[in-house]
Amino acid sequence: PVAALSADELARRLENAVARIRRELGRTLSGARTANPIKAVYVCGWEVPNLIGTQVLDIPVYELDAFVEDSGQPVQGAGPLVVAYGVALRLLGGGTIRASLRREELKYTGTFERLEAPLAMAVMLAVMWLLVFNLFENERLRTADTNMLLWLTSNKNFLVNDPKAGKRGNLEKPWPEIQKLVEDSSKRDNPTQWTRLEQLQQIERQLALRQTKLNQELGNTGEVKQPQSVLEALTLFTCLVEERKEAVGRIAIRSVNGTYEPARAGGGEDKVRLVLNLAFHSEEGAIAATRSFEALKTALEAQPWVVEVVAKNSKEFPDGKGIYSDGYVVLCDMSKVVRDAGKAKQ
Repeated sequence: PVAALSADELARRLENAVARIRRELGRTLSGARTANPIKAVYVCGWEVPNLIGTQVLDIPVYELDAFVEDSGQPVQGAGPLVVAYGVALRLLGGGTIRASLRREELKYTGTFERLEAPLAMAVMLAVMWLLVFNLFENERLRTADTNMLLWLTSNKNFLVNDPKAGKRGNLEKPWPEIQKLVEDSSKRDNPTQWTRLEQLQQIERQLALRQTKLNQELGNTGEVKQPQSVLEALTLFTCLVEERKEAVGRIAIRSVNGTYEPARAGGGEDKVRLVLNLAFHSEEGAIAATRSFEALKTALEAQPWVVEVVAKNSKEFPDGKGIYSDGYVVLCDMSKVVRDAGKAKQ
């Protein structure tokens, strides 16, 4: 036999049932998407307290009563007529519910739960895009690695090639470090701890170190200063005379004496002193030759490698067709030619 419930227990269960009904009504109303606003909720069935006449989310709850006042209303109330209401609604073409309570299709779903499917689809598409992107990037990496390997193989052929097969590279005597490095880098299975790019950088580093070592052995590091060249100074002088021949006329170098003058202990640059005996010929006479004399001095003083020009007095030839100057001094600084390579031809 089933034990009878006490009045307090019955009231508590009714209160819990009403609270759950109100909660589900509230969730349904808040999540409903209808074309027209919901103005009222009509309920029928077993009468429970604290439901009819109240409001859920500011929407009133009424009892479903299809009878006109004082005409056919049942004495025991409208609760037993809930089945009749359902049959009448079905015959009128409404009241069809296709949901299955066993599948929880009537369960309330919040806003996030409604977004779960689109979010899942978006995440799946993102994962697929990343997968495709990763495939393309891996293909690019493989292509880049192959190209780098071809580059390293070309380096090997250029530098050391294959001496055993009678093919020598541009390095006549490759040292052990560069020999091992270029041979290991040209192998498809990389036996070193470096990447392909790092191998190429290591080869460049080895070549730079070897170049520095050879420069030190040859004295080209700037620590030993080379003396300035008298021959270079004379070459620049003759080139200038040739380039300015229309202005300076026909000049004959009768004798040259060149000396290298080291810098003094107090500072300064090394110098080259040219002492020349020059002859300026002109069919127009000594006046035209004197103009050539002055034009040569002006051209020399305009050069960056010329420090000073000392032109002594000239003398006229006995036939009057030119002049000559003995002890024509040109003081040169060849370091200016090195620093200004663009004007070295002058």
